[in-house]
Amino acid sequence: MYINDFRLCLTESTSGHFADDTFIIYNSKKLKTIETVINYELKQVIKWLRLNKLSLNASKTELIFFHSNSNRNMDLDEVYINFNGIRLTPVDFVKYLGMFIDKHLNWNHHIYELSKKLIQAN
Repeated sequence: MYINDFRLCLTESTSGHFADDTFIIYNSKKLKTIETVINYELKQVIKWLRLNKLSLNASKTELIFFHSNSNRNMDLDEVYINFNGIRLTPVDFVKYLGMFIDKHLNWNHHIYELSKKLIQAN
């Protein structure tokens, strides 16, 4: 209940929660728009955290850009997303609720990680 109003600090993006995991999603085809909106939203998150006397471990915060394989010309090095003075570097996959979700929304990395565990079980 303590974080039920978190979504109200966001104006352009959407959030979701499960236990102590929170994610923020925003959709645009323009990288500069994503950069502008997400940087603004993250500033609002920081304000909300301070008002609620909460902290967030920025080193556990991940940034991923979901896109199709055909969209290879995206220059993500030009995008600067900042969270509380720390630049978030885009990752190729994230682990969420035990599943690996990659930037192309396919299951390749998840299957790879699962295969490693299954081989060790033998």
